[in-house]
Amino acid sequence: MSGSRSRTGVHLVTYWRPRQSSADDIAQAFLKQLAEFRRRYGWMDRAACAEVGGDTWFPEKGEPTDAAKQVCKRCPVKAECLDFALETGDRHGVWGGLSERQRRDIQRARERQAAA
Repeated sequence: MSGSRSRTGVHLVTYWRPRQSSADDIAQAFLKQLAEFRRRYGWMDRAACAEVGGDTWFPEKGEPTDAAKQVCKRCPVKAECLDFALETGDRHGVWGGLSERQRRDIQRARERQAAA
């Protein structure tokens, strides 16, 4: 809210109103976000795991991860997948051909290296 005086000396109050976005502005913002998403995560479209069911990637504690790791061996975006899991701190499932424990070991090693 801002105030001003008219020529007669009466205090006028005006309210600030945000500019209303047009449909074009909204569409442009959406397309910009979509392009950024595709730039960062477009590798997921090429992932071998897209062809396999979700239970394979999230075995119960103590269950083997071999089936998921076999798929990862032939995946063209295995490195990007592992980077994603390490960046986001995802602690569940198989990502980039590594189990939760294997990724945790990598993360701890990186933290020790950074602290040294």
